[in-house]
Amino acid sequence: MTTPATTPATPAGDPIEHVDVVVVGAGLSGIGAAYRLQTERPGTTYAVLEARAAMGGTWDLFRYPGVRSDSDMYTLGYSFKPWRDGRSLADGPSILRYIEETAAEFDIEQHVRYSSRVVAADFDTASCRWTVEVEDPTTGARRSLTCGFLYSCAGYYDYDEPHTPDLPGLEDFAGFEPAGIRLESGRVLEADVVVTATGLRLRAFGGIAPSADGVEVALPEQHTWNGAMVTGLPSFAVCIGYTNASWTLRADLTHRLVCKVLAWTERNGYAAAVPTADGDIGSRPLLDLAAGYVQRSIDAFPRQGDKAPWRVRQNYVLDSATTLRSDLGATLTGLRPTSRPSSTPSSAPSSAPSRATDPGLVDA
Repeated sequence: MTTPATTPATPAGDPIEHVDVVVVGAGLSGIGAAYRLQTERPGTTYAVLEARAAMGGTWDLFRYPGVRSDSDMYTLGYSFKPWRDGRSLADGPSILRYIEETAAEFDIEQHVRYSSRVVAADFDTASCRWTVEVEDPTTGARRSLTCGFLYSCAGYYDYDEPHTPDLPGLEDFAGFEPAGIRLESGRVLEADVVVTATGLRLRAFGGIAPSADGVEVALPEQHTWNGAMVTGLPSFAVCIGYTNASWTLRADLTHRLVCKVLAWTERNGYAAAVPTADGDIGSRPLLDLAAGYVQRSIDAFPRQGDKAPWRVRQNYVLDSATTLRSDLGATLTGLRPTSRPSSTPSSAPSSAPSRATDPGLVDA
């Protein structure tokens, strides 16, 4: 999978940068993914695309008083850079500094492109490459780059448009009642300001609507593979953490699985790989949660199956023992290009030489 970075020329003559891997999002997950690419796949060229003007994701966005982790930092933090602070439940600014320190220590920030919101991504089967369209949120300017593998680490919340409930008379609100809000019971709540704290909405893949050969892929008709890759989308993965344990426990397994898929693809002479279901694998919602914010949006996501590797298990013990030891050839189909774009050398930085890697990564 590791290839020389290239910049094919567009018809207008402007170069298009090419990297092996594009990581979407420079939050806790995206920085962790970058570290794994550098250590498990030295020499791989990659770029981290961040829509905001700073790294940190959730921990840069949410700065209200008292914001803190809801998971212990000893498991929410990175295994390769253990959390040294004595507080198990850390405040937001401390977590943000931790992410920034990690990026600086491992020379990751040079790969981060800020103000780069991914607005479209299309996989071309002839070249086995993704073309990613990127927009600067501040200017509206757009540019494109290509990659061999697209990895979304942008989470699944819609931070731009929170859920707004249907409140009768909201459009004419000036006090439903001069003194406040009248409930169905007839009781009046005295209030000058009403805060509709009703939760977030979900948004698949950070808002990316991926397509293949120019045709948008219907995500609800697809299934996830090992909680990471998606049928119908070659060389694409999404990072989804646990709902019953620290997010990073699952995220780091997915980072390492992506590296294993890249190795399998390269070793077998392929340029891309896509999960392929053999027979009936069952179908159920991707997240088995009854929470309102999940039920409102989950139908827009791919589904999971009833058995491995299509089942998304919320069990770190089982996942850590099996995810990296599965036979990839049993459920992945390799693809080879039928055409190649003309190219010239690119200045995209490659990943740093390998530091110490974690034991146990089975390259099967």
